Amino acid sequence: MRKRFRCKDLGWKCGYLQTAPTVTELMVKVEEHLRHFHALPVLPADLRQRAESVVYEVPPRERPEVRGTAGREASRPVPREGP
Repeated sequence: MRKRFRCKDLGWKCGYLQTAPTVTELMVKVEEHLRHFHALPVLPADLRQRAESVVYEVPPRERPEVRGTAGREASRPVPREGP
């Protein structure tokens, strides 16, 4: 399952949301965000631990139910044959 981080889960007023296949890949992106957008040139160890603690798993999306196309087909123009 994919991993997701939201800055607001740390209690900050920030809409940053990031998803990655692994926690390691996710934390690289999160650390970059914290450095650049929250002006933290050095990320304290306790903040990194807090950020990791709010990471959660995103369930895989279910395939949308396949529905009939009768309504859409009826609204399409019928191609004409011949000259």
